[in-house]
Amino acid sequence: MNPKIRLAKRSDVAGMLAIYVPFILETSISFEMRVPSEDEFWGRVEKVLAKTPWLVCVINGEIAGYAYAGDHRERTAYQWNREFSAYISPKYHQRGIASAMYNSLIEIIQL
Repeated sequence: MNPKIRLAKRSDVAGMLAIYVPFILETSISFEMRVPSEDEFWGRVEKVLAKTPWLVCVINGEIAGYAYAGDHRERTAYQWNREFSAYISPKYHQRGIASAMYNSLIEIIQL
């Protein structure tokens, strides 16, 4: 396994949605009621990337997971707070990917 963590790009959307859709359809974790389109999902990525990182972990050309540091709340007092989220493909659970992605997010945000 040779994981690579990098910033997300538009071509990653299908891979990220493949991981995210089961969370929408099979759990209550995301609080979403419908699957977003690729364009809608990319819009979310772009909004986060305007301020903070949205990372993907790629293993052998496959998106193994993604993580981002989004705004916690809109009020000015929360401007320095970030909410971290990570979604990992079940195929890659228990391999330390989420920890590596969180550590990468923290390093980037501290700069």
